[in-house]
Amino acid sequence: MNVQLASLAQASVLQLREAIRRVTSAHAHTAEELLADEFLAGVEASDASWADWQETHFDVRQFDV
Repeated sequence: MNVQLASLAQASVLQLREAIRRVTSAHAHTAEELLADEFLAGVEASDASWADWQETHFDVRQFDV
């Protein structure tokens, strides 16, 4: 009898763990999409040709890490 109850309890724990994992992953994915949408809200996209970028230079010594 104890073996059956232990087996049933273990199965219940595994089901609960799986349910929590699914809910957590669904909410995490939604939060990431919201952050991405907020980030992209301030971005303006325009068509640029190679000539627009050809004269662009970056001095990496000026960037703080």
